[in-house]
Amino acid sequence: MESITVTEFRRNPEAYVLRAAAGEKIGITRWGKPAAMLTPPSPEDAVCDRFVLSGELVPATAPWRVLLDAPEDFEAHD
Repeated sequence: MESITVTEFRRNPEAYVLRAAAGEKIGITRWGKPAAMLTPPSPEDAVCDRFVLSGELVPATAPWRVLLDAPEDFEAHD
């Protein structure tokens, strides 16, 4: 894995994004310390994106803890 500085990334971001899209992982450092990782999207991300774009999946907008709380008038059925 190659590491580059933020300054190097800023000079030519498209080149690094194309390399990541081709499967490379690129570490980005700031002041000599790891700051970010540029990686290709995972297959799971691609599937979710496809469903969101088609309207079959709506991303959650509430924090996950809120989603786990059932409304008071909710009746569970066995």
